[in-house]
Amino acid sequence: MRAKFSDQNVSRFAGDYLHWEGQEQDIYFPDSGVTVQTHIDGNAQSRGFGDYAGYAYRPADGKTFNCYKDNSRTLFDWDPPVPDGTVHSILCWSIYWCV
Repeated sequence: MRAKFSDQNVSRFAGDYLHWEGQEQDIYFPDSGVTVQTHIDGNAQSRGFGDYAGYAYRPADGKTFNCYKDNSRTLFDWDPPVPDGTVHSILCWSIYWCV
């Protein structure tokens, strides 16, 4: 599953980061045509593992998900060559999870 981010802590392109905290992020999933809006609290990084961090909202059906602080565990680490053909590694770790 691929997602397109409308703005910029998940690694994107050569050192760019998506800042989840304190601002809405709209994430579009082109395979399904669904957008999810994240609303992570501005001070969520200072919270403990498992603490409430904010919410995510799926406008298509009005579903709201509660989001919690994760422990920065690595989800995957791809060494080059990566699927997009670039020579950059892709490292993805979990800062929050939403259910």
